[in-house]
Amino acid sequence: MTYPIESVSNISLVSSLSTESDSSSVQNLEHVLQDLSDYDLSDSEENYSTENTSESEILVISDESSINEPFLSEPSMDVIEEVDEIHNMDYQHLYSEKENKKYYIGICCEMAVNDSLHLPTESIYLMVNSISNTTYFQWPHDSSLRYLYYYGMTPMHNPKVDIMQLHILDDGTYSVIIKTFWLKLIQRKWKKIYQIRRRVLENRLEFSSLYHREIHGDWPVHMRTMPGLQGLMAC
Repeated sequence: MTYPIESVSNISLVSSLSTESDSSSVQNLEHVLQDLSDYDLSDSEENYSTENTSESEILVISDESSINEPFLSEPSMDVIEEVDEIHNMDYQHLYSEKENKKYYIGICCEMAVNDSLHLPTESIYLMVNSISNTTYFQWPHDSSLRYLYYYGMTPMHNPKVDIMQLHILDDGTYSVIIKTFWLKLIQRKWKKIYQIRRRVLENRLEFSSLYHREIHGDWPVHMRTMPGLQGLMAC
């Protein structure tokens, strides 16, 4: 379902994403995998650029929401106070000029493009609102989503947070390409790496492996390499 938009809200550059350190601890790895398993991410066939990302950084965005109240209903005073507080933290990004082809965390909506006969020919995604990565990670996901929705001033039945690449059209329209689908690829790759890391750690706990390390000062050859985030997408 599409909605007319008179103006498009701005907001924040995503140049660095939430980090998950390379750890030799099985418990930490299980925590990471559990987090990644919760994400239901949208796919896309668009190409992308990694100029703003790091090998050791993963953005954690969940489409699962525990918000109980419908977005189209009147918000409670607690919600109003919360979104106003987030706005006070992030107002500089809200009113700042956005840069073409840069990445942002925010929400968008699909809008039909009509021809001269007012018939729909195609659809584009328009940026509704966005939030700085610093502010986003200081608040629960649901709180950030509420702020993005209520300060976006655009009715949406099912708003969700995405990673978006901004493309400013000739008429100044803030169109975006959704890039969140890359997290799904990272999720699949990390699950494979996680299984390898777990096998290596389990093998290192065997008596023969501990004895080999005690005698030779190192693990057996097939246990010396511990794969991590570096080179993840090449596996």
